[in-house]
Amino acid sequence: MIALVPALRLMMLLQAGTVIDDFESVAAWKAIPSDDVTLKIGQDGGIRGKAMRLDFDFHGHGGYAVAHRDVKLALSKNHEFTFSIRADAPLNTLEFKLIDPSGENVWWSNQPNFVFPKEWRTVTRKKRQITFAWGPIGGGEMKNVAGIEIAITAGTGGKGTVWIDDLKLTPLDPEGAYNLKPKMSLAGPPSNRHVEIDFLKRREFGGLVLDWDKSTRPASYTVSTSIDGRTFTPVYTLSRSTSTRDYLHLPESDARYIRFTLPPGSRFRATAPFIAGLKNIDVKPLTWSATMNDFLTAVAHDARLGSYPRYFSGKQSYWTVIGVSGDTREALIDEQGSLETGKAQFSLEPFLFANGKLNTWNDAVRSTGSVGDGLPIPTATWRTPTLEMTLTGFASGEPDSSVLYAQYRIRNLTAVAQRATLYVAMRPFQVNPPWQFLNTPGGFAPIDSISFVNGRVRINADRMVIPLTPPTRFGAMSFDEGNIVDMLRQSKMPSSVRARDQLGRASGALSWDVRLAAKGDTTIDVAVPLHTSASSCLTAPPAERCDHDWTSNSLATVEMIWREKLNRVAITLPPSAAHFSSSIRANLADILINRDGPAIQPGSRSYERSWIRDGSLTSTALLRLGQFDEVREFINWYARFQFANGKIPCCVDTRGADPVPENDSNGEFIYVVAEYYRHTGDKQQLEKLWPSVSRAFGFMDSLRLSRTTAEYRDGDKRVFFGLMPQSISHEGYSAKPMHS
Repeated sequence: MIALVPALRLMMLLQAGTVIDDFESVAAWKAIPSDDVTLKIGQDGGIRGKAMRLDFDFHGHGGYAVAHRDVKLALSKNHEFTFSIRADAPLNTLEFKLIDPSGENVWWSNQPNFVFPKEWRTVTRKKRQITFAWGPIGGGEMKNVAGIEIAITAGTGGKGTVWIDDLKLTPLDPEGAYNLKPKMSLAGPPSNRHVEIDFLKRREFGGLVLDWDKSTRPASYTVSTSIDGRTFTPVYTLSRSTSTRDYLHLPESDARYIRFTLPPGSRFRATAPFIAGLKNIDVKPLTWSATMNDFLTAVAHDARLGSYPRYFSGKQSYWTVIGVSGDTREALIDEQGSLETGKAQFSLEPFLFANGKLNTWNDAVRSTGSVGDGLPIPTATWRTPTLEMTLTGFASGEPDSSVLYAQYRIRNLTAVAQRATLYVAMRPFQVNPPWQFLNTPGGFAPIDSISFVNGRVRINADRMVIPLTPPTRFGAMSFDEGNIVDMLRQSKMPSSVRARDQLGRASGALSWDVRLAAKGDTTIDVAVPLHTSASSCLTAPPAERCDHDWTSNSLATVEMIWREKLNRVAITLPPSAAHFSSSIRANLADILINRDGPAIQPGSRSYERSWIRDGSLTSTALLRLGQFDEVREFINWYARFQFANGKIPCCVDTRGADPVPENDSNGEFIYVVAEYYRHTGDKQQLEKLWPSVSRAFGFMDSLRLSRTTAEYRDGDKRVFFGLMPQSISHEGYSAKPMHS
């Protein structure tokens, strides 16, 4: 009987799909860790029988730990892969990869910041969720699989153990359009009334848009779904709304039945034209909510232009960076006057109400500029027929304790006094647009909670917005309660000073009522600490808080600091070409701001990582502009990530060193060391780095020595020698290693 257990287990799995591996043996799996990363493949107890055990350790580096198995699978038109997983492991990226018979083309499902479950959980990857990753064919549909890989890629890194069991491939019905007419009914006793929809067959969908009769709509309800009509699972709870339209975010839903459970006392009408106040239900496809950005784009499409950030309308939005040299956190400001308060963080968005109308970014003539010649203190200006608003954004303080300041100057353009209201909304949107997706997706930025306490706006668990100019009012609301901009259009504020949103879509707004004399102006100051620490007068009680003079003095100090940094080398050009020197100073400032401590980086969002290629060339520019300390710090920092075999990594970020083979990296490192010595004559620094330079050269020589025969064989392929082995680059030939 005991001998039959594996066979019985296999039979049970086959009933649900094709078993690729039940992990009663792991002999077919091979460990492929990157440089200086370890991965051990073993066995342990599974859900039933045995499971594959992966013990990984990044040893303080970046990189990956890959478990690979050769297979031979033909894929149906529609299908899903499933496997069970549990782990004792830190937050990292989980990758599921399929490799075609050529071994060069890869499709994957990539899940950054994967929270590894402590208990067994089934991971399902449907065909649409597995996309082309890289390879010479450039895309298309995968039909035959020759290899499967399960990879843990460094996010936070560290070490841990992952158990995998029950890897299966299941064919699914072809994806097709839903063409039935669902049934809707009102059912249940008075104490538990519900509206029920029967699609008549199982159906996948991404969400619902509900239109209600305003006089009879319920203020709250719960949505549940079911496949069999007996067991219903709650999937969404709307706790408070008075809107006539609700947008329900229900990604990857799969059900035959939907039930809306209404609160006792709801006004019911069980016949046409609507049931229980529900006039229309629009069932949305999976793509409608594939990501939160897709969902918000769809919602913005229904709203008036100006109600959401410009990028949700498919229009380009340009921005620039604000920060302190060498800080690990930077803000962004766009041409619409929105301020992003940190990487993947919420934004401050201005609105101006005057003469019975709310002016959004879409209702004003906009322009941009900066304070000073090439200084990184940007401005965004709105102009209406009667008013002008100029936002000046700057950061002040030391790295890792800096503060973002926003000064809103409102000027009366007319010869008569007038009243106006400035609203500064805190909204769950980045300035960085959604199409910037590499490493850090732009667009949505969760606000789970927002409240006004002791004169400060508290957002989520660790952020605050401090109005230095005392506001007139504050209000907050969840997404389900409606769009805060629609309320501002009526010159109204939410009645509550706190809000929570289960999906991170809460908003809030500060308001200032101002009276402007003829041709007069006023300035409103707001501060946002970019880190947990901040100046004492910022966090003091409202009556003792930093005043306008403090903010203006901080701005003057910031101007002085930047002028000293950016003018160490004089650039003299004819007046007609003076804008070139301004451009050089502006770019120098951006380089210094984008640095994270010693790490020189091309950007502060998607490209917030250090490449030795970019870093060596950027360092040359910095040396020519008198920034010697920054280059020395960068070289010393980067040298720490050299691999044990002497290899210089192509790039380094918070995850550690990237093991990708870019064989030009070694020469680029030697180059920047030589450039630093050529510009500074610092022989002590050169001697300090000589062991790293020597090891990098030794690694290059080992690569050269591996290719000294005229021809060698790689399996059935004839491969001719080159000066170096094939390499990859992110500049156009990353699909596969090759000679460029």
